[in-house]
Amino acid sequence: IEEEQFDIMFRDLKLGPYDGLDVLVKLLKAQPGLAVVMFTAYANIATAVEAIGKGAYEVVPKPFTPDQMRGILAKIEKTRWLQSNVRTLESDLAQAAQARRRGQADLRAAAWYAEALLRLASDDSRGAAAALKAGLKVVDEHAASLGATDMRVHASGLGADLAEEGVRLAIKAGK
Repeated sequence: IEEEQFDIMFRDLKLGPYDGLDVLVKLLKAQPGLAVVMFTAYANIATAVEAIGKGAYEVVPKPFTPDQMRGILAKIEKTRWLQSNVRTLESDLAQAAQARRRGQADLRAAAWYAEALLRLASDDSRGAAAALKAGLKVVDEHAASLGATDMRVHASGLGADLAEEGVRLAIKAGK
């Protein structure tokens, strides 16, 4: 397992001389992204909770059907696709957030909005609120100085997005 990467591993909880939960921990230490599906003929809630707590993707009681396996594989595929998209979006937001201190006012305000979304994604409400406040400040400071009408409209729309996210954050915080 240390020499070759795998996407998915199927392992019985009680097969051979090794305890399945101990093997699970070793597998995930060697390959943290591995989806490990555990099987067991001795299904009980405590064992399933322990296996999931140690990183098993799923615990399946025996006997199982081919349709159950197809369902689990589809779920793993969807989870991986979503994780990949989240990483891409986080990267895009991080790049956008870099522009928050330089450049045109509308781009800086959009960058602060991106920073707020990144903070929200990592459960940093205080940081998100600060980023939203900074973005609104940029919009306020530069709304009047924007020459073209469409630029003023764009800044106004972005200000509304920032304000809306701020209100959502305040409601969530109970303020």
